[in-house]
Amino acid sequence: VSQSRYQEVSHGWYDRPMIPCTYCNTPMVKVIAAAPTHFKGKGFYSTDKLFCDFEYIESQDRTSQKTICVAYKLGDNETCFTKDMEFFKNFIQNLPKETTIVSYNIVAEVVTLLRLGVSQQILRQFNWLDLWIESKMFMLTNDRFFSSDTSLKDGALKVFKIKYPFDMQQDPIKIILNGNGTYTEAEWELIKKYNMADIDVLPILLHKLS
Repeated sequence: VSQSRYQEVSHGWYDRPMIPCTYCNTPMVKVIAAAPTHFKGKGFYSTDKLFCDFEYIESQDRTSQKTICVAYKLGDNETCFTKDMEFFKNFIQNLPKETTIVSYNIVAEVVTLLRLGVSQQILRQFNWLDLWIESKMFMLTNDRFFSSDTSLKDGALKVFKIKYPFDMQQDPIKIILNGNGTYTEAEWELIKKYNMADIDVLPILLHKLS
């Protein structure tokens, strides 16, 4: 846009070209407009949100990890769970560009995906939404919703009165750490319910923050 005149110019998102207006020759300024929806052939479209949460055991020096499982939810589909990291890696790599990936503390998800072998180039194709940052900013700047605890269960969910659908007295985190990747069938069922509970509350929290 230049002097109230609009022209459409295509270039990369990170490009910052100095493009002169064809009418007055002054530099144009980028204006962000709503992007069209591009439907794909795999049952979802590029504006879908993927909610995901990994369970993993990180090494003491934080340079490596053992990824245990992941729960995820694409758009309005039901929450899914898998222990097959090769399957989930391929799933991520086949998502449409500009899919929005949503999590609570997105850094953990990005690091896990990189450690699984998903390239930075693929990860940069997506939009990323960190509900931890969003809820933290909201809680720390709103007196009515203030909370110094910015964790998911004891912070954001309590502030927004969202019921957490899992009994934490069963201590799944202790089970994950103590088992070190080897669990009984009953323990796997508990880990699955815990992992999926973290996903089930994220769309509700996103709605509250919207």
